[in-house]
Amino acid sequence: MIRRMNRKWYEVARQVMETQEISQEEMAERMGVTPGAVGHWLNGKREPKIEVINRFLTELGLP
Repeated sequence: MIRRMNRKWYEVARQVMETQEISQEEMAERMGVTPGAVGHWLNGKREPKIEVINRFLTELGLP
């Protein structure tokens, strides 16, 4: 039986950031945004545009 994993993009991103030891501050610098914005995204408090999500995941090496 195949078990589906319905995880939010930010849950995957948070896990990859932890594995790669990338801080919110470093990710904010890469993205050109504030660390607070990254924190809101990773906690699911704010939803960025799809283009921003795509770039965020690309920065982490995800397709």
